[in-house]
Amino acid sequence: MQPSPSEHDPFNGLTRLEPSLPSSAYWDIEAYQRDLDAIWYRS
Repeated sequence: MQPSPSEHDPFNGLTRLEPSLPSSAYWDIEAYQRDLDAIWYRS
């Protein structure tokens, strides 16, 4: 059974803002390829 909206806890686990990747890291094909080469394709 799903909790009612009044019982829903909106806490997401973070107590402060944390830095994240710049938006270009999500949309830039060169950044994506760099990540693939550096992380996924290393052997």
